[in-house]
Parts: sequence; structure tokens; C-alpha cells
Amino acid sequence: MAENLKIENREKLEPKKAKPVKAEKKQAKQAPSKSGGGFGFILFLLFFLMVLGGLAMVYFNIGGFKDKAVTALKLNEPTQAQLDEEQAKAQAFLEEEQRLAAEASEQKSSAKELKAREQAVKKAEQELALKEEELVKREAEVLKQAEELKASEEEAKSKQLEFAAAADIYAAMDAEKAAAALSGLRDPAIIARYLIKMNKEKAAAILNFMQTRLATKVAKIIEQSS
Repeated sequence: MAENLKIENREKLEPKKAKPVKAEKKQAKQAPSKSGGGFGFILFLLFFLMVLGGLAMVYFNIGGFKDKAVTALKLNEPTQAQLDEEQAKAQAFLEEEQRLAAEASEQKSSAKELKAREQAVKKAEQELALKEEELVKREAEVLKQAEELKASEEEAKSKQLEFAAAADIYAAMDAEKAAAALSGLRDPAIIARYLIKMNKEKAAAILNFMQTRLATKVAKIIEQSS
């Protein structure tokens, strides 16, 4: 019994050996990392050797590899016919652009000409409207003048009728009375007009009853008008 207690106490007093276990785990972890690095290096070396071998095959034309590569590259190169076709397409495209530019310029020029014509027509219409207004004014003036002339003619005709009627009255009067009435007008020209409407005998008789000075002036006017 006493020996068992000593053994238990001894086990409690002795330290536990846990650290060596951890070290073993670390060693176990480090081992895979070394093997992984070596595998990567091997892959890199193989890739490098493959690339180097490919370059050597091309350079030394091993198995006609270089010729095949050149042929493959030449197949991808455009032929002269293809180049000519592309050049023709480019030329056609350029010509089409030039044609469209020329059409646009022509349309722009036509638009300018059309605008200029429209402005000219508008100006001509304005001038025509002004001329029409002026013509209307002239027509109105001519119409007014014609109406005034007609009124003047009618007035003159009316006065002529009145004058002829008065001349008939003077001619029907006694020569002495007619001379006295006409002398009251005091205008030799008017007196002469009345006497011209009468026959020469009646006019001479009336002049004989007028004052000599007035009769002389009237007789001179009658002589000039005949």
C-alpha cells in the first residue's frame, strides 16, 4: 500500500513529456513541404526542356518541323489576289466617300441657289406689290382727275349754256338798253364774247350806244377773234 502511494506521488511529481510530441508533428508537417518544392522544380525543368527542344527542332529543322512551321505561317499570309481585292475594296470605298461628298456639296450648292432664287422671287414679289400699290394710287389719281375734268366740263358746259342764254337775252333787248347792261360788266373781253354770239348788225348797234373808249376795246377784241 505504501509502495503504491509512492509510485502515484512519483508520477505526479514527474513532468509530462508533451514537447517531444509537438516536435514530431512539426517534423511531419515540414516533410511534405520539402517534397512539394522538389516536384515543382521537376515540372519547371521538364517545361524548360520541352521549350528548348521545340526551339532546337525549329532551328535545326528536325523532321522538317521548320519547313512545316514556315508553311503554316505562309498559309496565314494573305495572297496577292487577296491584297488586290482588299485594295480594290478600299479604293471603291474611297470613291464612294468622294461621290457622297460631291453629292453633298452639290446638294448644298443647290440649296444655296434655291435659297437665292427664293429670296429673288420674294424681292420681286415685294417690288411687284409696291408697283401694284403705286398703280392703284395712279389709277385713283387719274379717276379723280377724270371726275374733276368731267365736273369742270359740265360746269363749263353749264356756264356756256348760261352764257348763250344771257347772250340771247341781250340780243333780244333794245340796242341802247343792251349797251347799258353790257357796259355794267366793265370787262371788254366778256362784252366781246356776248356780242360775238349776236349777228353783226345787232352787235354794231349796241357798240354805237357804248362809250367810245369801251366800244373801241370791245371792237378790237372782236376783230382779233374773228
